[in-house]
Amino acid sequence: MIDRLRLGQGERTLEFIRGVKEFDAFAKNQRVFTLQGVYRCPCSIYKNKKFLPPNHVQTRLYRRGFLHGYWYWTSHGEK
Repeated sequence: MIDRLRLGQGERTLEFIRGVKEFDAFAKNQRVFTLQGVYRCPCSIYKNKKFLPPNHVQTRLYRRGFLHGYWYWTSHGEK
């Protein structure tokens, strides 16, 4: 999740794209999403403090990347 861009090319890595999709699917299974249609944004700016719709979260993750060190999605129900 940390290696968002290919060095020297500025393109997102396939691993990062898969990670965003996996995160999105996981977060959509959480209660807050099923009730309100939003979940916490783990981007490097919002740091799980702001709730947004999935398309906004995905855009922010592609632009800013994940919060540094957010390996276990504890703010999204992972134990």
